[in-house]
Amino acid sequence: MTRHTRHVAGAFAAMVFVGASWGANVPVTKVMLLHFTLIPMAAIRTVAAAVALGLMLWMVEGVRALRIDLGLLRFLGLGFIQASFFVVYAARSSPPAACSAKAASPSVVASRSCYSRIPCGHSTV
Repeated sequence: MTRHTRHVAGAFAAMVFVGASWGANVPVTKVMLLHFTLIPMAAIRTVAAAVALGLMLWMVEGVRALRIDLGLLRFLGLGFIQASFFVVYAARSSPPAACSAKAASPSVVASRSCYSRIPCGHSTV
């Protein structure tokens, strides 16, 4: 097996894993909602995601990747954006709304990333 073939096979396996785990979100959420209310479940998912992301950053890029280079106001603004998202997520706790919130979370993360890279007071055009 050549290096290119191994690389393609690994990428394919990762794609299958991501697809299967993404597809399992709705059934897993249904079962979890039988045992947890929405707020603790959202908190557990957020903590688990933060820990996983922190570990991946630390393993791949080292300790410097965990440093926050934001001013206090921008850091609080980003936190407010995320908190607002979770308030809407919790207030609309029907299954379709929960699925919509999950589907929108990549957009929230992308907007936070863009917001954190745009200098305050400067035009982006």
